[in-house]
Amino acid sequence: MKTDVASMAWGLEVRCPFLDHRLVAFARKLPTHMKLTTLRSKRILRSAAAVWAPPRVIARAAKTPFTIPQADWFGGPEVRELLGDVFHSRAARESEVFDGRRVAALVDSRRRIGFAAPERSALWSLLNVHLWQLCFARTR
Repeated sequence: MKTDVASMAWGLEVRCPFLDHRLVAFARKLPTHMKLTTLRSKRILRSAAAVWAPPRVIARAAKTPFTIPQADWFGGPEVRELLGDVFHSRAARESEVFDGRRVAALVDSRRRIGFAAPERSALWSLLNVHLWQLCFARTR
C-alpha cells in the first residue's frame, strides 16, 4: 500500500509486470544459483533484455527502493508476536521455501534481545513470501 501510494504520487510504475503464471512456473524450475547472486540484480532479466535494450540500460544501477521502518517495527511487540505466530505454525514447519524449524528457532532466540539488520531483512522477506504462499500458492 505504501509503495503504491508513493509511486502514484510521483508518477512511477512499480507494479510487478512479470507475474504471468507461465513465467512464474518457468522461474520456479530454474536452479537457485541462476536466480540469486550478490554481484548483480535481475541477472536473468538483464541477460534476456540485452538482445534488444541498449547497453546503457542493461548496465544501469539498481533503483532506490521505498523502504519501510523495519527497525521500528521489529522493536515493537506486534511484529515479534506475528513472527512467532507465523513461524511456529504448521504451515511454516511444512514450507517448501524455507526450513520452518530453523526460522522459528531464530525468531525465538532473538525475540528478547532484538534482531540485527540482516536478520530483520531476511525475516521480513520470508514473512512476506510465506504469507503470499498461504494466500495464493495453495489455491491451485
